[in-house]
Amino acid sequence: MAGKFQGAAAATPVGQATAVPQRTDLAKQSIELAFQHHQAGRIREAESLYQQALAVQPGQIDALYYLGVLYLQNGVQDAAEEFLTKALRKQPKFAEGHFNLGVALQEQGKLKEAAKAYNQSIKGDKRFVPAHLNLGNVYLDLEQFDRAASTFSKLIKLSPKSIEAHLNLGRASKSKGDAEGAMAAYRRALELNPEYADAHLNIGAILLDRNDYQEAKSAFKQALAIDPQNAEAYNNIGVAWRREGFLDHAMSCFARASEIKPGFGDAHNNMGAMYYAFGDTERAEEEARKGIEISPDSSAAYCILGKILRSRGKKLESIDALNTAIKLAPKLAEPYREIGLTLSENGQLDQALKAYNMALERDPEDGIAYNNAGMTHILLGQLETAIDCFDNAIKAIPTFSLAHSNKLYSTTYVPNISLEEIAQQHFEFGEIWDREYDDSNFTNPPDPDRPLKIGYVSPDLRQHVVVTFFEEILKAHDRDQVELFAYAEVHNPDPITERLKGYFDHWYSTVDRNHVEVAQKIRADGIDVLVDLAGHTGNNRLPVFGFKPAPIQASWIGYANTTGLKNMDYIFTTPNYVPPGSEAYFSEEIYYLPRVPTTFRAPSDPPELVGVPFERNGYVTFGCFNNVIKVGATAVDAWSEVLQAAPDTRLVLKSHAYRNEKSVEASRSAFEARGIDPARITFDGPSQHKDYLACYGAIDLALDPFPYNGGTTTLEALFMGIPLLALEGQSWVSRNGSAILQAIGEESLIASSVEDYIAKAVDFAQNPGKLTALRADLRERFIATGITDPVAMTRDVENAYRDLWQRWCKQRGGA
Repeated sequence: MAGKFQGAAAATPVGQATAVPQRTDLAKQSIELAFQHHQAGRIREAESLYQQALAVQPGQIDALYYLGVLYLQNGVQDAAEEFLTKALRKQPKFAEGHFNLGVALQEQGKLKEAAKAYNQSIKGDKRFVPAHLNLGNVYLDLEQFDRAASTFSKLIKLSPKSIEAHLNLGRASKSKGDAEGAMAAYRRALELNPEYADAHLNIGAILLDRNDYQEAKSAFKQALAIDPQNAEAYNNIGVAWRREGFLDHAMSCFARASEIKPGFGDAHNNMGAMYYAFGDTERAEEEARKGIEISPDSSAAYCILGKILRSRGKKLESIDALNTAIKLAPKLAEPYREIGLTLSENGQLDQALKAYNMALERDPEDGIAYNNAGMTHILLGQLETAIDCFDNAIKAIPTFSLAHSNKLYSTTYVPNISLEEIAQQHFEFGEIWDREYDDSNFTNPPDPDRPLKIGYVSPDLRQHVVVTFFEEILKAHDRDQVELFAYAEVHNPDPITERLKGYFDHWYSTVDRNHVEVAQKIRADGIDVLVDLAGHTGNNRLPVFGFKPAPIQASWIGYANTTGLKNMDYIFTTPNYVPPGSEAYFSEEIYYLPRVPTTFRAPSDPPELVGVPFERNGYVTFGCFNNVIKVGATAVDAWSEVLQAAPDTRLVLKSHAYRNEKSVEASRSAFEARGIDPARITFDGPSQHKDYLACYGAIDLALDPFPYNGGTTTLEALFMGIPLLALEGQSWVSRNGSAILQAIGEESLIASSVEDYIAKAVDFAQNPGKLTALRADLRERFIATGITDPVAMTRDVENAYRDLWQRWCKQRGGA
């Protein structure tokens, strides 16, 4: 992104060398005539005459030297090196000769040899400015940044008004981590020449690194004012817009840069990143590969390609591209961070953590790497370590809303945390992101009976558990009463994404877009009711709600707790989940729906219900199919007591994490430390959905974890006719199991305390006939609750939207 460094070219012949040995008249005449041709640009004639002089007088120093210069000026670097070296053997203190030899060596990439030549030139003439300039640049290329800075500083003392010296001192200072020194050097270059576009570019690059996007753009625009065709300036402005999240502005800048400079690899790479954000991954890959074709040594190009390939499901190709990025730039953190994400998505969690640690070794302030490492620790069930990572991410980037959300989400798994404390942590998030707004600025027509514009904000409009609840709602919406808008933060769209698009009247991708821009879009669309489906789960867009772009905003489905935002007007639930009197723990107004606020899509081809496992095995088998992060110390303590009190029982644990041996070993060790023989426990990894459901046929009683209960797993267990034992807690996340059981009238499966939970489990183990009776018609009773009736649920939600809308209209003086 920075401007180019400045160097000195080969010295042009301006006269004869001094202290030249006596020459023959013929050689002298040939050299003098050759010199005239040389200065006039008649290269062939000059070369022939220099060679003629050497034929007459081998080793003639002027002929050797000027022939070397001739070859140097015409790009024949190896021949230049040969003849200049021969000349210098005869005249070892010739400063200009060593300088030109340095140029020849530098052009061939022989940097260490070039540095020696320039040092010899300076030794011969300490005030030889071009030698200092080129020596500093060689040190830059050798990544000897301290030496480079020292060389340019000496040059500035010799030539205080050398713009090139100040510009290159800035480059050296920035490369060695002295951004302030670099900024001072660039500003001094501008004092000497305010029309120096490269200095403006380099100042902008430093401001960009500081995330000072407005000032960075200003610097790049100053470069453009000097040089309107400066492709680098357009590209860098695009980078600033992109980092701010204004993608359309960014794309126009990258396209302009590419138009000005068709072979500009960075512009193609950045356009690839934009197409990726826009969801056009095919075009994104095409642009990224163009960038690589132009700049095959660009680490950034391979890094962008790796991201795109990951999003297209080409995991192995992604890893190959990112490994290439690492080879090209082993000191950069980003390629390691990106390969960590690819490995994590591929289930290689231990390797992913190693990659994130490599990123953090290179950049200890890489908040994204800390956040991603935290998410990997969550997948491994390492809650405390995950929360530490999120804290470090927030420390590195205080406005990193997703890291803050990940921490809040993780705290809901922490046992023995008070409702007051967890609420306060959520409210602190709201204090950061809530913005003041003027309700009178909404232009939505306050007609209480008109069709409503409903906006759904979600990152999970793809293959995700939320879709199993939400898709049937979308199908059942009354399209005469609602117009549907999707604000989709879908980073990896898939065939389900394409299917879901068909249920919406309008679809807008929010990926990588600025929160302000998304809020402005929602306001411009005239949304009446804006609904968040994610809460503090991954890739949420809660900060958008903080700007209050819609007159009514509600949280539903995705998160069983407060968002912490005062500008989130309502949260949908039922008294089973959030009892009356819980208002102090919510920033939103609690809005009670008439039934459990979720719907379950029964599989089209479910496995057959099988007989009672106890009758086949002769012992009771407990089971839990929840995410391993939910199987914390409190649950393990209780389940271990059950297994000790009922020594003939077995336990089946099934989770995605158990495809990782490290997770299996951690869980096995936790039970063994509590005196349980690991042979009594089966650890099972993921399965295809129908096979996964069939696995319920192997257990007699599902054990709901706590303090964070199961969600989808609870519904699936009951649908498969498996009784579920749940502990009714204080928080929403610890009441999901009891809420569902109350809805189907199975209070006998609800425990009031940990002791009661253990006692009930042991009783069922000792009296398995009770479980047989419970299984008899459990699926039918589950279905009878209406949980599998999306039409009824949709009418409930639409009625809620209408009620809230009519309230707002009444406040605005509507009919």
